[in-house]
Amino acid sequence: VLRCWSAGARFRPLLGDVAPGSFRVAGSISGSAAALPGHDGGGAGGGVATTMSTMFADTLLIVFISVCTALLAEGITWVLVYRTDKYKRLKAEVEKQSKKCKYFSDISECRPGRG
Repeated sequence: VLRCWSAGARFRPLLGDVAPGSFRVAGSISGSAAALPGHDGGGAGGGVATTMSTMFADTLLIVFISVCTALLAEGITWVLVYRTDKYKRLKAEVEKQSKKCKYFSDISECRPGRG
């Protein structure tokens, strides 16, 4: 307990007069947890349902943004990499070498006294 209190006392000049359980945003706005959007201070009523619906909406928004970002990244990769002639040449070369390797591995398995 003393360590936490001393750490809080160390940062008190940075925070100013901030009471325990309250917060400060951008150095000029302060308030308690009841001032947060979708939070009624934890009293009786619809506070938990409001918080849960807000959390669900935030979760869906995060998933939507993640999917859009992934699609954008794949589109950029397709334009900058997969459409290039160099990539197509390298891919054809790898497929050719794979077929050659498979051919030689099949031959070595069929030889008597091996495998």
